[in-house]
Formats: sequence, C-alpha cells, structure tokens
Amino acid sequence: MKQLTIVASKKDREMQNLLAGEIVESNSDIKVVSMDEKEYDDTKSKLTTANKIILLGNSKIMKSYENIVHYKVNDKFGFRYGWLANVAIIDIDEKKVDLENIDEIVAEIHRFSGIEQNSDSNMHEDSTESSIGEGENIENNQKKVKQWLNATRDLGGVGETIAIAALANPLKAVSILTSPLTAVSSAAYIGAIGTSKYNSKKKLIRDMKVALIKRFVLDKETGLNSFLNN
Repeated sequence: MKQLTIVASKKDREMQNLLAGEIVESNSDIKVVSMDEKEYDDTKSKLTTANKIILLGNSKIMKSYENIVHYKVNDKFGFRYGWLANVAIIDIDEKKVDLENIDEIVAEIHRFSGIEQNSDSNMHEDSTESSIGEGENIENNQKKVKQWLNATRDLGGVGETIAIAALANPLKAVSILTSPLTAVSSAAYIGAIGTSKYNSKKKLIRDMKVALIKRFVLDKETGLNSFLNN
C-alpha cells in the first residue's frame, strides 16, 4: 500500500479534505495522511523519498518548491501542478487570475472537471451516460445543486451523509459519506461550479481549485497516477 501525505494550511483545509476523498475514491490501495504545515515540519525528518507528498495551496513550504518543480499544468489563467521527485504541488497562482478572462476560465473549470462532453479527453469517460429525463430543465437542476451545496457547507460535511446532485458528467444524484480522514467527494463541489456569475475572485479561485484537483486525480498521463509511479 502506498502512503501519500497531503500538506495544507488551515485556510485550505476544505480542499485538503476534497483531495483526500478524491484520491481514496480513485484508488483504495493508497493510504492518505493529512497534515498542516507545523505537523509536516515536525515529521519531515522521518520521511524518505518513498513517501509521496503533495503540497496543496499557497503556503510557505510550497513556495520553496514553486520555482523548481516540473510543471505538468501551468497555464496563463493560474492553474498549475507538477512535481519534483516525491514532492508535488497543486495550486492556483492567484496573481494570474483576472476576472476579465472569466469566460475562458469557466471553460477551463468545466473542462478540468469533466463537465464538457468531449470524447477526445481521457477525463470525460462517463460523459456518454445521462440521468436527465427527457425535457428536464437543466437550469432547475443547477438551482437544486446550489441549494444542496449550501446545505453541505452549513453542516460542515464532516460525519454527515448528504444527498447531493452532481453536475459532472452527467447530472445525477449521489450520496457522499465522509471518511475518518474527513475526506469528501468532489461531486459535492463540482455540482455548482461555473453555473453562476462570479462577482469576486475569491469564489472563482475556489472553483478553480476544485477543478484542478479533479483534473490531477483523473488525468492518468500527467496527474496522480503518473506522480505516484515516477
């Protein structure tokens, strides 16, 4: 069993939980451990190159790697991830995020999340299925998704079984159960992204992070699978 450590600051705890959940769902043979920066500093002397480490979000530790990793994704909108040996970083370069590019960024959010039904991408493998009934109103589904999404935020997600609707390839209802790691599925988050106007960078950046995590986990050639086997 491979062990993977996800390091994130407190402000990125939500995304840390999300990434842990996505990884566990994608491969049950991976043991995921979540740490904050202090815990990582206290234990890093005991870690070897056999331990795979993901630095998530804009932290002091991540900054020591951002200029030396080999990026697999690093675009003009701020999406970026890559790795050097056993250490990967996943982050949105917020300096590049500009609301003037909102249409292009939302298109990237959809593409990374698998919302677009594009058969030439290996990240859209379920896009041929659909649980939308004939004549069903997509806009109404999006409203429901946002209501359920808000409910998951109000409950905090931890230790709760929450019925939500997923807009990612296709619209469908799924049930999310958090694990002892407080890991959650991205379906709860992907559901509402890109469906409303963004009036602040904060909301946009949050959805960009969710989409980037989704891509990292699903992209077999330049994502999690490649990192674990490099």
